[in-house]
Amino acid sequence: MMTPTWSDPDLRHRLAAIRMCALDVDGTLLNSRHEISPETREAVHAAQAAGLEVLLASSRGPSAMRPVLDALDAPAGSPFVASHGAVVGSFDGAGQLRVTAQRSLPLEDGFAVLRLARALGLSVGWYSGSSWLVDALDPAIAVEASITRCSPTVTDLSRQATGPDKLMLIAAPGEVHLLTLVVEHLGPNLHGQISNPTYLEITATGVDKASAITAYRQDLGFESHHVLAMGDGPNDLGMFAVAGLSVAPANARPQVLEAADAISPANDDDGVAWVLTQLIASGRELTSGPQAGRAHD
Repeated sequence: MMTPTWSDPDLRHRLAAIRMCALDVDGTLLNSRHEISPETREAVHAAQAAGLEVLLASSRGPSAMRPVLDALDAPAGSPFVASHGAVVGSFDGAGQLRVTAQRSLPLEDGFAVLRLARALGLSVGWYSGSSWLVDALDPAIAVEASITRCSPTVTDLSRQATGPDKLMLIAAPGEVHLLTLVVEHLGPNLHGQISNPTYLEITATGVDKASAITAYRQDLGFESHHVLAMGDGPNDLGMFAVAGLSVAPANARPQVLEAADAISPANDDDGVAWVLTQLIASGRELTSGPQAGRAHD
């Protein structure tokens, strides 16, 4: 695979403006074995040491973010976006979730989706805070638990007292059309987004990764041109639309590769590490090169 040179002057200028990186997790930060390579971990630490804000943005629930943060050797209090943008939080030194922003579904809308999913025979995950709740440990849920290294709690979802942050519906490979059927029946309060080809993420209307990272960068005083977003799936396209620079690893879906401003090496070739190295180098050029002191618009 040919490594991109990223030599275009406009791209180099945009790279030099980046102050925050929003990184998707599965398929981007993690390799195909769902692991963080030593090279990627070292690059994240180097980027943070260079002053870059690195924010993980995932459709995973908060509890499934904990193994990722541990593998990254992230310090307690490291912020992240979870549940497809419905939760922004961190884990304290005792491993307790500290939520800084949370936007949940209305309870009755959650129940309506639950009834439809059950009628269609779809697996359902109900995410609320750090809890991942399921009706049963069916094969689809077992696969997700293996991937995320996180175990759900089996309970009666129809007896929940508060609305979920996110619902995740999983279809069998030959029944993906059922997810489209669910999307067609969602009310005005809900938004559905296909992530993995057999996964449907359902959040409140207006809630996604893009809304979460936009609020986060505004709190930091950053403008959109200060943000680089990197992801491999269609649920990352919203982030691309609100970032100054969008990057897709070479393993990304075709529509994501087409939408990205730039393409990096694949996740199995340490694409995140490659991009962060480019950013660190661009920052050095900004402070020591001929553009030093020049404002970016």
